[in-house]
Amino acid sequence: MLFPWGAQQTSVNEIVEVAKLAEDLGFYSATMPTHMTMAPGWLFETFPNQDVLDALAVAPIIAAATNRVKIGFNSILPPLLPPYQWAK
Repeated sequence: MLFPWGAQQTSVNEIVEVAKLAEDLGFYSATMPTHMTMAPGWLFETFPNQDVLDALAVAPIIAAATNRVKIGFNSILPPLLPPYQWAK
């Protein structure tokens, strides 16, 4: 797994580097989650205190850094997002 849960937060620059590499290798698309769910028994004592990047804010950065890779989301749950997040 490239970005394992519980590891140090991945920076936007690292994500952009991976997207560029994916494009260079001929990948068609890059997808990302827009919400987090935890499996039963997960280490909740560490996760809630970690920052999580907002996929709706990172997607345009990836799009600007690549030319061909299509950007998508694994799933979007509209009821979970307030209107100001959709306005991004």
